[in-house]
Amino acid sequence: MVKKKLSYDDRMRRKVAEIKQRQQSEKMSAQNAIGVNVEARIDDHATMGWRILRAMSWCLWVVVAWILAAFLIAFVTVLIVRYAGVDLLDSIGGQIAVQAILSVLILAFVVKPIYWVGKNRKLSKAKRRADQMKVTGFNRLPNSSDLMPFVYGVLAYYDIGLVVMTVMGFFVPESYLTQPQNLGISGNVVWLDLISIFVLYCVITPVCEELIFRGFLQYKVEHNLGFWPAAIIVSVLFAVAHGQLNAAITTFVLSMVACYQRRKTGAVWSGIGLHAVVNTVATILVFVVPML
Repeated sequence: MVKKKLSYDDRMRRKVAEIKQRQQSEKMSAQNAIGVNVEARIDDHATMGWRILRAMSWCLWVVVAWILAAFLIAFVTVLIVRYAGVDLLDSIGGQIAVQAILSVLILAFVVKPIYWVGKNRKLSKAKRRADQMKVTGFNRLPNSSDLMPFVYGVLAYYDIGLVVMTVMGFFVPESYLTQPQNLGISGNVVWLDLISIFVLYCVITPVCEELIFRGFLQYKVEHNLGFWPAAIIVSVLFAVAHGQLNAAITTFVLSMVACYQRRKTGAVWSGIGLHAVVNTVATILVFVVPML
C-alpha cells in the first residue's frame, strides 16, 4: 500500500501542532515541579449563579464546622468540670490545650466529612488522602520555590499593613486601632508557659488556619469564582473570625498575601511561614515584652 505524501501545508500544520503539544507538556511539567495546582481553576461548565451558590456554601460549611467544633469543646469542658471537678480554663496550660485541640478539631470538621457522602465516599483510602492533601495545599514537602514567596510575603505584609493602618487612622478612632490584641490567654503567665504559648500560636495555629482558609476554602471558592474573588472572600471571613477591628485589618492583609502565596506556589508552606512570623511577633509583644 502506497503511503500518501503529505502536502507542504499539511506538514507545517502537523509540525506546529507537535511544537504546541510539546510546549504545553513542558509547561505542565514545570508547574508540577514547583507545586502549582493546575486543577484549582474556575469551573466554566456551571452558570455564574450556580458557581456563586457553591462558593458561598463552602464558606458556610467552614463556619458551621467552626461552630460545631467550638460547641463540642465547650460541652466536653463542662462535663470535665461536672464529673472531674477540674476547670481547664482556670490554668494557662488548660487554656492552651483547649485552643490547640479546638484548632485541630475545626480542621478535621472542615475537611473530613466531605469524604463521607457523595462521590468522594467511593474513593479509595489512598485517593482520599491524596485529594485531601491537594485541596488543603499540603500536597508536597516545602522546597526552594517557597523561600522567595515567603520572604516577599513578609515584607509585603508589613509594608501594606503599615500603609493600611495609617490610612485607617484618618477614619477610625485611635483607641480602636491601638487596643491590645486578645489572644485568648488570661491569667498570670510565667516564663515556663511561654514554651507552650509559642507552640500554640507559632506552630499549631498557623498550620491549622492556613490549611483551613488558604488551603481548603481558597481552593473550593477559587474553583468556582476565580482567584481574586476567592482571595477577598477568604480574607474577609478570616478577618471577621478574629473579632477585633485592628486585628481584622491586619489579618485581612495577611490573608490576601497568603492567598497570593498559595496561588503562586500551589501549596501553603509560604503562607504558614508568613503566619508563623506574624504570630511570633504578636506573641512577643503581648507576652514576652510585659515580662521584661
